[in-house]
Amino acid sequence: MTVPDQAIPGLEEFAYKVAGWQPATLGLPGYQVDFLPGGPLLVVTFEPTVSKSGAADFSRPVWGQAFLHSRGHSVLGVKRQWADWYRGAELHQAFRGFQARGLFRGFEKVVFYGPSMGGYAALAFASCAPGCTVIAMNPQSTLAPDRCWFDQRFAGDRAGLWSGDFVDGAVEARAAARVYVCYDPYQVKDLLHAQRLDPANLVKLRLPFVGHTTAVALNSLGLLATVFDQAVAGTLDESGFRQIARARVGLADYHARLAQRGRSRPRRLRHLDRALAIEPGHAGARALAGSLRPVAGAPAIVSAEERWPPGMVSAGRLPLVYLNLAKSGSTTIQNQLHYMAWGRYPAQPQDIFRNGDLQRSWDTDPAVQQQFSDKIRGGAVVFTFLRDPGERAYACFNEKIFHTGRTSFPAVRRQLIEGWDLVLDDDDPRPTLPVHQTNFSRFLDFVEANVAGSTSIRWDAGWSPQVPQLARFRERLQVKDLGLLAFYPSQMARILHRAGVTRIPDLRERPWCHPPAPHPYAEVVTPDIQAKLDRIYRADYALVQARLAKSSTAAAPEPHPANHHED
Repeated sequence: MTVPDQAIPGLEEFAYKVAGWQPATLGLPGYQVDFLPGGPLLVVTFEPTVSKSGAADFSRPVWGQAFLHSRGHSVLGVKRQWADWYRGAELHQAFRGFQARGLFRGFEKVVFYGPSMGGYAALAFASCAPGCTVIAMNPQSTLAPDRCWFDQRFAGDRAGLWSGDFVDGAVEARAAARVYVCYDPYQVKDLLHAQRLDPANLVKLRLPFVGHTTAVALNSLGLLATVFDQAVAGTLDESGFRQIARARVGLADYHARLAQRGRSRPRRLRHLDRALAIEPGHAGARALAGSLRPVAGAPAIVSAEERWPPGMVSAGRLPLVYLNLAKSGSTTIQNQLHYMAWGRYPAQPQDIFRNGDLQRSWDTDPAVQQQFSDKIRGGAVVFTFLRDPGERAYACFNEKIFHTGRTSFPAVRRQLIEGWDLVLDDDDPRPTLPVHQTNFSRFLDFVEANVAGSTSIRWDAGWSPQVPQLARFRERLQVKDLGLLAFYPSQMARILHRAGVTRIPDLRERPWCHPPAPHPYAEVVTPDIQAKLDRIYRADYALVQARLAKSSTAAAPEPHPANHHED
């Protein structure tokens, strides 16, 4: 319910004192706003959830008071009694009253500043001072259930808090001249909140592996003042912050988090040693070190430096090693490997990537790694297949983004709808050709940015070019057979003949089919789409053309699942 600002006791007196640069306090139900005069730059601060709360005592300093006063700034600090994400109607009306009375216009510059919950408020209340600067540390953009599918802490009984004014920081912060958001991109919720913000005025300050405490991490390194001052001056950019962020190697937390996430035991232990050298009493590092230290009689684990590249697949005693290139026939090929080794297809062919009957090089078990070593030393045929880049990208789009199901990417789909303007409707399984073309074209825009490293979404092997993936294998392996999926039956038959395989499946059949595309690839591709494909997959097209020139079967492509947009 909207509260008229005239009904807020003390608002007029508070605004009068601020205009006269006098200390002032405004009490509101559940909040207190303190003004501490200083220089001509006003910093509006909001407390995070971890600050002291629940007490009627608001005598504590406002968030960042000592730091900001040491820099000579004026401070307008909002304290809250409860962790309610500053959703009180009286507080909202007070800020609208500040705006109407020109309180913020009395300062040369206004900065909204806060971490986490306070970061949400810094974004959300920025519209009260158009042209301001926002510095938000790992903020939430909103927790409104209808806008924020990935962060629902205030859904259910408290969803009513997210109606009325200042609902969405991503919308309100558009009024700011510059929005600096510092976050750890490996904290998924923080990353998704940052992705909701308008890129037009956004500066992303990525601080990997420090968790949901970016302000604490920067302060521990003595760099918070540098970041704050440069942001206020408007001189901080993403490139400059990357240089600053390198100092995080001096944090025990940074090394402890890398040790927690790592896969190589020796490397994890090295990070733990560094964490404990920096902070001997670090509880998390000490606990993890206890679980990772070698125990007498325990089996060894092969380090990342010693094991084969992930993505190698074999089955039983077959003298074959397949290099998995996603969306290039991998589902079909792995099911057929299973058949050749065991005489049967898996009960659930669509779950072949989780099938324990196949040997996979990502398995750190020394016995599995040794099996690959023995096969390669024994002359096993190392092979893979390339796919036409356009058909492959279209297959990935249809299976992972357009369709929804057990193998799709629902989280990426939502982000593409929100951030890349894809128009996807679960109730429309067959959109018109122009709509599907537009969606595929926008997906390619995303892929181009993703491959260039310009998105915060992790690259996926299904849409990333095949040549770099193949190059990773070639660093350790000699790829003896590189086939083209368009000619799969004859070329796979030749590979199996070379390897001496006697149990051969029908290579023209597929054990499992992905949902069909609503329109054939040949109808969807346009000159504009082809130009995008050429840019993204230039190396893939060149390699496919080179293999076509060498292929003796290139005259007549054979029917295969690849021509129907699956795998």
